[in-house]
Amino acid sequence: MFGYELHQARRAELQRSADEWRLAQQARAGRAERRAAARRTTTRSAVRTDGEVTESPARTRGRALHRHSAA
Repeated sequence: MFGYELHQARRAELQRSADEWRLAQQARAGRAERRAAARRTTTRSAVRTDGEVTESPARTRGRALHRHSAA
């Protein structure tokens, strides 16, 4: 009988540990989803919605400026 009780206690401890691990995984996944959603909404809010297209000064002159050029 004593062996059965030890087995039950060990099983209960393993079940509790598995439940804690599962809850931690779900919490991590929830935080990751909230961060991803925040990045998506931040990115979307930065997108131009007025339809205005702005040309860079380099494109209007017909040549592209390079970072290391003297121009």
